[in-house]
This record gives sequence, structure tokens and C-alpha cells, in this order.
Amino acid sequence: MSVSGLVKGTWQRKLHVCQRPAETYLLAGGARAIFDVTGGPVWLVAYFGEANGDLDDAVTGFTIEFTVNGIAVDGAATAGAGSAAGDIVVCPLDTTAVAVVLCANAAECIPQIVANALGAGQMVVPSSINAVAPGELGLTVAGGNATATLTMYAAYFRLSPLSEVVVS
Repeated sequence: MSVSGLVKGTWQRKLHVCQRPAETYLLAGGARAIFDVTGGPVWLVAYFGEANGDLDDAVTGFTIEFTVNGIAVDGAATAGAGSAAGDIVVCPLDTTAVAVVLCANAAECIPQIVANALGAGQMVVPSSINAVAPGELGLTVAGGNATATLTMYAAYFRLSPLSEVVVS
């Protein structure tokens, strides 16, 4: 392999992370776009959010469901009961598994909890749907604490030089 090929190969294997700043998604109702995939397909390896407050509201309850191109990528909406600031809400990227709320003060290390709870779900996300709309990572939230926010993240590998995940 040439030096040029080695450099390109290493660059292409670089893990990229897109962060959407903290925002109140709660009580929003309905699906909404969080990230867009542009320039080519990406290999999505992680899709999660960090709570910046208690997501749950004792009156309304709280559920969250992750979507890719409008299709749920978790088995069912997940309740966020008893959540707190610093908790991580992780999408399994698997339609047979359910998203998990990981406590910030868990006794076990977070990667081990994620591996145990979610398995190894990963997926390729195209950069366009029917060559019209961009690929989309979405979120559906119902109920919850109107003052709590989520900082959302998508970790991915580019599958073409121009592939990118950007904030919607």
C-alpha cells in the first residue's frame, strides 16, 4: 500500500462526532429532526443524549423514541422516570431493543453498561431519501419536565470523503 493510500485509509476510519447544543425537546410532541446526513452515507455507531436536568415530570411522564429517516430505531418509546442531570439516554440502533437511560452515578463503568444493555447495534444511514431530502436522525419526545434539556450526539464514520452529519 502506498503512503497516500495509508493516509487516506486512516483518515476515513476516523470517528466523527456531531453535537447538538442543549435544547428543550420535552413537551414538544411529534417527531423532529435532530441531525441531517449530507454529502454521502455514514456508518452510525452511536446516537445518544445527555440530560441537563431531570427529564421526568411526575404529572406528564416522559418517553423518548429515536428515529432514522422517519423509522424508529428502537423497539419502543422509553420512559425516563427518575432521571437526573448527567444521565445518558442511549439509542440501541436496533428495532428489537429499547433505548436505555443510564444513570450518571452508576457503579459500573458506562461503556460496560451500554454493551450489556444495547449489544452492538450500528447502521449505515444514506445521505438522501429518494434523492430529495437529506438523511435524518430524529427524536420523538412526549411529556416530561419543560425546563430540562438534552444535549444530543451522533458518532459516525464517513463512508465517502464528503459525508457529514450536521445539526438540523
